[in-house]
Amino acid sequence: MKNLIRKILSRNANFRFKKCNTFLLDKNKEYGLYVHIPFCKNNCPYCPYFKTSYEKSNSKKYMESLKREIDLTCKINPGLKISSLYFGGGTPTLLGSDLIELIDYFKMKFNILTEIAIETSPTDLDEEKLKALKKAGVDSISIGMQSFKDNLLKELGRNYSSGKAVHIAKLLKKLNFNTINFDMMFALPNQTMGDLEEDIREIIKLAPSQVTFYPLFTFPYTPIGEYKKINRIKMPNFFARKRMYYLICNKMKKAGYRQINVWAFKKDNTNKFSSVTRDFYIGFGPSAGTYTGRDFYFNTFSLEDYFKITKKRKPIILRMKVNKRMSKLFWLYWRFYETKVPKGDYKNLFNSDVKKDFKFLFFMLSFLGFVEEENAAYLQLNMKGIFYIHLIQNVFALDYINRIWSVCQKIKSPKEIAL
Repeated sequence: MKNLIRKILSRNANFRFKKCNTFLLDKNKEYGLYVHIPFCKNNCPYCPYFKTSYEKSNSKKYMESLKREIDLTCKINPGLKISSLYFGGGTPTLLGSDLIELIDYFKMKFNILTEIAIETSPTDLDEEKLKALKKAGVDSISIGMQSFKDNLLKELGRNYSSGKAVHIAKLLKKLNFNTINFDMMFALPNQTMGDLEEDIREIIKLAPSQVTFYPLFTFPYTPIGEYKKINRIKMPNFFARKRMYYLICNKMKKAGYRQINVWAFKKDNTNKFSSVTRDFYIGFGPSAGTYTGRDFYFNTFSLEDYFKITKKRKPIILRMKVNKRMSKLFWLYWRFYETKVPKGDYKNLFNSDVKKDFKFLFFMLSFLGFVEEENAAYLQLNMKGIFYIHLIQNVFALDYINRIWSVCQKIKSPKEIAL
């Protein structure tokens, strides 16, 4: 069924990453910059991203290699238009003063006049570090809170208490960052509806500008995926997960938050925090991806190879060619993620009508009762549509992530990965 749906929507596009070491950007496009900091002190068992234990010697090598990758990108593609700078991980703030130096290096090499965003953890923050980030120009910050229940934090492998999380939340408000996002989790093993309600009450009390609720994804290659397979962890079933999701949506909306994507809710007068919804982006660091609209690239997933390759070239190992139909589909995927399809934006980007290009898909959305409102300007999904669309998206996206990450963490330079 999955292959049939993809075939209908993509018209038999070739979803294959192939071995590659060349890199080309369209200088007329505007790009977001994503920087992957792979170091972590807390090896969370559910985390699917490429990471490694923090060591000062590796950190120094990483900084040198990352600067070389920045230089190589600028040399090949001078004068790029940049829309944002985002640091993810791992835990970027583990770099300490090196992170501030890195931000300044990006500012020197690229014309960065817009937002600088960073994600991090309560365990690696204090007032001094937050003040340094603010002074360096970081205006958007996301904190991986996950829960305010100590028993759930322990099960997730988080090495801080709910008290520490609350303390950091209050510090952020005091220092007046433009956008403060809390990453939270639900559908956890042994989590009750009461647990979730208590987390929501704490969030509403702390009043961050944005909150993002993710269900627990158990990728097979992660430690928790292996543990689940061996020990048969009981996760909340479909109906419990749906009740939890609807509870989150209703409570957050009643508290004055507006839903801005499948998982996130924000106050109307604040900027949006997002790592993924840029039209085009350039990735730096091991495992980082780059999307140009014509190509999708991945850097090496090996830290040692990253150190070696950046001495000669940008550390690309895989490339998937993206045809016009795939590019349209990729854009539409992220608009459904954002719960709203702006038809004019599609017209401006592709010089085409989204409803004509995806006639069957729009018919099915209406037929299944997934649409809250549609007019000449946009289509807005309702809560039912958002819930089921995200399930359908996960069938594809999570499987693709699992295939790429699983292969690349076992084979340093795979010849091909078929999706």
